[in-house]
Amino acid sequence: MDCKVVSLNEKDQFIPKIKSSDPVITGLFQYDAAQQTSFEKRMSKENNGREAALANVIREYMSDLKLSSEQELNIQHLANGSKVVIGGQQAGLFGGPLYTFHKIFSIITLSKELTDTHKQQVVPVFWIAGEDHDFDEVNHTFVYNENHGSLHKVKYHTMEMPETTVSRYYPDKAELKQTLKTMFIHMKETVHTQGLLEICDRIIDQYDSWTDMFKALLHETFKAYGVLFIDAQFEPLRKMEAPMFKKILKKHQLLDDAFRATQQRTQNQGLNAMIQTDTNVHLFLHDENMRQLVSYDGKHFKLNKTDKTYIKEEIINIAENQPELFSNNVVTRPLMEEWLFNTVAFVGGPSEIKYWAELKDVFELFDVEMPIVMPRLRITYLNDRIEKLLSKYNIPLEKC
Repeated sequence: MDCKVVSLNEKDQFIPKIKSSDPVITGLFQYDAAQQTSFEKRMSKENNGREAALANVIREYMSDLKLSSEQELNIQHLANGSKVVIGGQQAGLFGGPLYTFHKIFSIITLSKELTDTHKQQVVPVFWIAGEDHDFDEVNHTFVYNENHGSLHKVKYHTMEMPETTVSRYYPDKAELKQTLKTMFIHMKETVHTQGLLEICDRIIDQYDSWTDMFKALLHETFKAYGVLFIDAQFEPLRKMEAPMFKKILKKHQLLDDAFRATQQRTQNQGLNAMIQTDTNVHLFLHDENMRQLVSYDGKHFKLNKTDKTYIKEEIINIAENQPELFSNNVVTRPLMEEWLFNTVAFVGGPSEIKYWAELKDVFELFDVEMPIVMPRLRITYLNDRIEKLLSKYNIPLEKC
C-alpha cells in the first residue's frame, strides 16, 4: 500500500490552527501540541502514584486474553512508572467506524515516537467507553460494497433497546452471527477474508458482553504493538475512582460553574458550544438496571428516570462503598481519565478535541493538569477504481 500525506483546504480550521500554534486556540488548552517543549514538560512531570495499582487493574481486565510479549512488557513498564499516550472510543459493532482503528494507529505511532525521542518507555493505552448507554451509537457499522460503489449500513437488531451501559449488555449470539454474515456478504473477498471471519466467529462464541467482544477484536488486531486496553466500566477500575467520585459530588456546583465559564469563553472566541448537557452534577448512577443522569435541585440529588432522590451524605456514601454504580459524563470522563493515568498526550478526533477545549477550568478546579491534546490521524483510502478516475479526469487529490 502506498501512503501519501496531503494538506487539505478544510472549511473547519480548528485542527489546522492547533497544528500551527494559533494563540487563540492553543490558549484553550494547557499545552501547545505543536511545540516540542510541551512534550518535554509532560515527560518530566512527577507521577501521581497510582501507576502500580492501575497496572494491576489493567492486567486483571486483560486476563481473559492471551497477551503478547509486548503487552506483558508494557504492563510492567506501566507498573514501574512509564507514562502513557491514551485515547478511547465507544464499543462499536465489529470494531465500529474506521476512525477507531485510526485512533489506535495514532496512539501507537506517537508512543513509539516519544519512546525513541526521549529514551523513556511510553505505553499505548486504549480506553473503551463501556459506560455509555446510547446503544444506537454502537449497534451498527458501514461496509463499502465495491459492486455497488457505495457504503452499506450493517446493523445488529434487537427487539428491546438496552437502557444499561453497553458493558452490561449481552447480545444474542445467533443474531450477531447473522449480522456478521451480512457484513461479509458486502465485502470484497480477499486472501484474508476467511481468516478474519473465523476470528470474529470465535470471539462471538468465546465472549458474552458487547464490550468484551469489542476488546477481543481490537486485541487480535493490535496485540503485536503492545496496546493495553481498559473498560471505563470495569468494576476494579471504578473502585480506584471512588475518591474522585466523592470529590466531584462535593464540588459539583463549582465543577458546573467552571465548565459553563470555560464553554462561554470558547463561544466568545467564535466557536460553537460542543457539550450539550443540562445536568449540574455531571455523573450517572446505575439504578433499577438503568443508567440514570444525576442532577441537584438545591436540596436533593435526583435521578432522571425514576425520580429517586438522595441527600448529599447518602450519595457520597454510595460513591465510597459502591463506586461501580457511578459513571462519568462527557465533562467528567476526561477529568477522571487524567486523574488515573500519567498521560503525556491524549489522542482524539476533531469533535472530541473541541469538547476538551471547554474543560480547562474543570481540570484546574481539581488540580489535575490537562495533557497535550493531539488530533488523531485522518486517513482516506483510495481503491484502484477511484485512482483511475482521478487520473482520467486529471483531478488532484488535494481537490477531492
